[in-house]
Amino acid sequence: MEDDKFGYHWEEEIKQAVQKYERMRRNNEKYFFDVIEFESIIDYYIDNNNSVKAFEAATLASQQHPNSVSIQLRKARVLLDKGRAVETLKMLRKLENIEPGNHEVYIVKGTA
Repeated sequence: MEDDKFGYHWEEEIKQAVQKYERMRRNNEKYFFDVIEFESIIDYYIDNNNSVKAFEAATLASQQHPNSVSIQLRKARVLLDKGRAVETLKMLRKLENIEPGNHEVYIVKGTA
């Protein structure tokens, strides 16, 4: 029962973050989102097969959090989905140097 409550609250937080992000884009405003919020927003668009919005969110997230490996990995996945394998591999090589022990880098690299 407790897991259901947590899952529901997490889904609501994601929904609110996406709504805030879309309102920001629609009104051409600037908001700050933390890394976790951006991860959720990007994942939401990926899960809903909206690579255009996922790429836009990942690009903005990269600007706000340029040192976040998790954001860069999501951006690499979106680039790969858009058929931009060369750019993806270049990005992954940089991430590999930053976090050589991060298995996610190698998983994405293996699909490129």
